[in-house]
Amino acid sequence: MVVPKFTAFIHANGIPGLARTLRAAHTAPDILVVHNGDSAVERLCLRYGARGKIYVPGVTLGAYAMDAFHDWLLLLRPGEELSQETIGALAEWRRRRDDDCAGYLIRSGAGDRPQLRFVNRAMVNWIGELPPIPTNAGVFPGAIIGTDMSRAA
Repeated sequence: MVVPKFTAFIHANGIPGLARTLRAAHTAPDILVVHNGDSAVERLCLRYGARGKIYVPGVTLGAYAMDAFHDWLLLLRPGEELSQETIGALAEWRRRRDDDCAGYLIRSGAGDRPQLRFVNRAMVNWIGELPPIPTNAGVFPGAIIGTDMSRAA
């Protein structure tokens, strides 16, 4: 049986909160950090086994999805971590053989509207910070705790 894999895809404008998120992303078989070239970010990536990719000004975040090792991406920002319920949902998802869903909505804080945070890049392309919500998106239980991507600078 083939176990589906995913890449934790982190957009980091600097070091604050990144270690917390890298620790939370340990459930991912691959961790990709797109960042501004800060050497401290690179060192932190090495420490946590993540791959760093320096972004090019003018290239939108969605374009870097092609650098992920896996089609499924868990979109995170520094300072965010996963609730235990979401970690359990990801473990359950990995037991599936196939998933034809374009992605899953995950709540990103108490009372916040869910956002497309677990996305199948083979089915969804985007140019901004977050991809648009497709009609066949599912919902993951739990939440992403910490900074909300839609409000972060």
